[in-house]
Amino acid sequence: MIIEEIKDFYAFLNLEKEWNLLLKKSYSSSVFLSHEWLRCWWEAFGKGKELLILLCKDEDHVLGAFPLMITRDSIHGFPVKKISFIENNETPHCGFLIDNKASLLEIVHALFGHIALYKKSWDILGLRKIPEGNKIIEFVRNYLDDNGYNFIIRKSLQSPILYIKTDWDTFYSGATQRFKKRIRYSINKLRKEGNFFVNKIQKSDEMSSMLEEAFRVGNLSWKGNIGKSIGNTPENRHFFSILPSA
Repeated sequence: MIIEEIKDFYAFLNLEKEWNLLLKKSYSSSVFLSHEWLRCWWEAFGKGKELLILLCKDEDHVLGAFPLMITRDSIHGFPVKKISFIENNETPHCGFLIDNKASLLEIVHALFGHIALYKKSWDILGLRKIPEGNKIIEFVRNYLDDNGYNFIIRKSLQSPILYIKTDWDTFYSGATQRFKKRIRYSINKLRKEGNFFVNKIQKSDEMSSMLEEAFRVGNLSWKGNIGKSIGNTPENRHFFSILPSA
């Protein structure tokens, strides 16, 4: 297998069709690994970072892709050079693009073997937010273990999600009194603030017109108070402004 490095952003732009075709066939098919998401992310947040996208090819076919970057960071006050996914707190999860008909073992070995060539020029390999249960995790763990790397696997923070298998009315009628009381409390609290409604936006032009309102609400939230809302920084505002039309 051949590993090709993409370090130039404009070279990455030319991969859109090939990249998204691989994404559709990948074990980790996700909008957060799409060419559009990564392009917008880099345009907004890529300043001061080095692009290091690795493509794993068999003749003329791309079988795997590793969306990486090199950054400067610090751990307990010590400066380090780190290889990581192209991500930050705006990225819910990350991963590798690997054709589901290809050999996971061969591609993981090829990609990580290539990263090992950089081991004198990086200190930390930090791959955050790989979804739990992803098939690739075990192959990566085995590779690192077999090749004598020191590594730690940590669980990411998880957002609470309520899965229901029926319609809402059926689910609600069978819920506990305590649950119903909390729902009524939340609804009454909203009603005290005045009339409210839910508006589902599905078109990019509608999204663009609502962005300033979203920024305003974000800045009024607890995330705004700690400087982490979607409108707190010029980079965040730029990212969410260009994303709907990507």
